[in-house]
Amino acid sequence: MLIRNRVRHRFDRLSNNPVKQNGVTLMELLIAMAISLVVVAAMVALMANTLETGTRTIEMSRLTQEMRTTFQLMTRDVRRANYSAEAILCFGNVDCATDGTASPGDDVTIDADNDCFYFQVDRDHDGDVTNDIYGGFKLGSVSGVGTLEIWMDDDDTTPNCSSTSSSRCDLGEWCPITDPNVVDVTDFQVRNSYFGYTDVILDDGDGNQTLSKVRKIYLHMEAELVGNSDVSRVIEDVIRIRNDVIILP
Repeated sequence: MLIRNRVRHRFDRLSNNPVKQNGVTLMELLIAMAISLVVVAAMVALMANTLETGTRTIEMSRLTQEMRTTFQLMTRDVRRANYSAEAILCFGNVDCATDGTASPGDDVTIDADNDCFYFQVDRDHDGDVTNDIYGGFKLGSVSGVGTLEIWMDDDDTTPNCSSTSSSRCDLGEWCPITDPNVVDVTDFQVRNSYFGYTDVILDDGDGNQTLSKVRKIYLHMEAELVGNSDVSRVIEDVIRIRNDVIILP
């Protein structure tokens, strides 16, 4: 009983004299708000940077895909330059270029600005490359945006590097193969003077040599996204043309 009375007395004393509690001051509140704003600003900046990085990665991937697709198209066609269905008849017959066994076309022609080239291909496999549509690519422009263009004329007309592209590819001549709404091709260069070489395939001992000319074409392309020049890329490649040129004495 005595213990219970003491506990009750102590409880009554604490209840009648509660501990006084003070709130935060105005200065403390302002400091807490300032710290919160700094933390929130840092989080927003980090999120914005993450989103920007993701967007840039997507844009770079799109540009890279566009450029690689264009290069694949060029590579597949250029490798077949001067192809003739009767080229097999030239094995063991170094005079095939002049005796009528096969009718090879001209060498790959590159214009003076090194941004346009064309070649002949035996597309109908009749053994004569001189009666088929040419292959060719050049740097062009559509509404002020740089494009890479392919020769689309449906006859054997020699490509004209100075002619402009058509808005409709079915009308012939040059047709854009890069999308001017997405990619702006800022530079395109093609060269073959530094990469090709010749092999001696026949020497009669009197100073007369029959040569085989191995051709390698160097391609260089620079492009950026339309509307965002910060997203840009450079692609280069060296293409080995499969059909060598026979050079008679």
